[in-house]
This record gives sequence, C-alpha cells and structure tokens, in this order.
Amino acid sequence: ALFSARDICADRNPLLYPVTKENVETAIPKIKEKPTPVGIRGESVEELVSLTTKLKEAGIEDVVLDPGSKNLLEAIRDQTFIRRAAIKQGFRPLGYPTIAFPCFIAENGLKEIMAASILINKFAGIIVLSNFDQYSLLPTLIQRLNIYTDPRFPMAVEEKYYEVLEPDEYSPVLVTSNWALTYFLVSSTVEATKVPAYVCVKDSEGLGVLTAWAAGKFGGDSVGAFIKKCGVADRVKHRKLIIPGKAARIKGELEDALNLEWEITVGPKETTGLGKFLPEFAKKLKG
Repeated sequence: ALFSARDICADRNPLLYPVTKENVETAIPKIKEKPTPVGIRGESVEELVSLTTKLKEAGIEDVVLDPGSKNLLEAIRDQTFIRRAAIKQGFRPLGYPTIAFPCFIAENGLKEIMAASILINKFAGIIVLSNFDQYSLLPTLIQRLNIYTDPRFPMAVEEKYYEVLEPDEYSPVLVTSNWALTYFLVSSTVEATKVPAYVCVKDSEGLGVLTAWAAGKFGGDSVGAFIKKCGVADRVKHRKLIIPGKAARIKGELEDALNLEWEITVGPKETTGLGKFLPEFAKKLKG
C-alpha cells in the first residue's frame, strides 16, 4: 500500500514513511526504482543507525529520521542526541534531518502545540501536527522564524530598492525604513494594490519610520543621499518620490538634499492607506 500510494503522487516528490527494519529489505529496490525521500522509523536511535547504514550502502541518502519517541522527554533526548552526534562527533549515520510527531506525543491541542514549540527549538526538521488551527499555527511559525534572530537587535532588511510586481520606468517610487515589519507591511500592501512599484528601503538600524526619524536615522539629508546612491533614479523616467506620512517633516530637507530634482509627495501615515492612495498616484504618473 505504501508504494502504491507513492506511485500515485511520485511526480510531487512525497516523503515515503515509514520504512522500518521489517520492510527495509523489500523497500530498497522499490525506492531505487522511483527515487523519493524516505522517512525511516526505529524503536531507538541505535536502530536508526543500522537502517541509515543499509540505505547508504544501497545508494539512498535522501533520508529523514524518526527515532520513534513515545513521549516528550524521550523526544527531547533523542532529537538532542541525534544532532549532537552528527554535528559535534561527526557521526555520519545520524547526519540527516529529523521528523517529530507532537500529534502522537501530546493528548490535546494545547499540549500538542507546546510539544511542537519545544521540538522546534530542539532540532526537529519536520513537525507533524494533527490540525492547522490558525491560533496555534501562527505563534508556532513566528517562533520558528525568530530562532536565529538576536533579541538585542531589531530585525532588519538590507538597504536597497526592492521591485514589487515587476515595475517599469513609470512605476511609483516609495521610501521607508528597514525595520523588517515595516518593509513587509509596505511591500505586501503594494502587492495587494496590484500596482508595480519600487520600494526603497533606507538603513535605519532596524527602527520604524517615526522612531528612526526621532533618532536622527531617517532625516532628509540621509534619505536623500540614499536615493542618490541606490540607483532607483536610473530605473524611472519621472522624479516623484513618496515618503511615509509619519515622516512628513523631512519633505523640505529631502527636496534640498536631492537638489530640487525630485518632487516629494507625502504618503499615508499608515500602510492601510496605500490601498486607495497608490492606484490614484500611479494613474497620475502615467497620465
């Protein structure tokens, strides 16, 4: 049944799970016939070693490990042991991604998500949940995205101009700060308007627009210098720049910094206002 199901969706590269010590010998030729990723399950970490060794000898290395942990304590122990053995000891038979099943370890929804949260931190590469309830899934995904961030520094994006929806030489040009949340809100809102645009992101050390302005990191002179050097002027034929509504006070200083070559338009104070503002602005540019 396992391989019959695999044959139905082989073109989508499914994970073939579980391959165990009971079926590994018969599974190897079928896996080699139609190569797909393999999820191997053992009753212990030691059993995984013998399984990965057999698969490697057969030339199968696209493998995911399930140590068969029966409770959360065992899962933490097994996942930690596998990662330490692979990374610190260089033990290649365990040098594969792992999969964990909070849906089998925990008894109810809240405990399942708590178990998932722990296993995200403790090295599991794939987490299998019993459902995708948005109120449980969202904080879990946010946790995953924040694992490798330093809490001492705000999340920031690279200083440069970004193209949203393949803009052309008559597309609007916007400028904002490089706080990650600000950038993603602006770019997603621009995308939702279906108006191609250039979003210029000025390095503000990860601060939002208003905070950056108050800290002297989003002033007219520094924004003007950035617009000159980022290269967006070479991509458009017009010279009209939209600044955030909360930074309206830099308008005059920015015009001077750009040698009065750019017309500065003060945009909405909130990104939600771009939905109405940007299409109308784009029409004027092309009109």
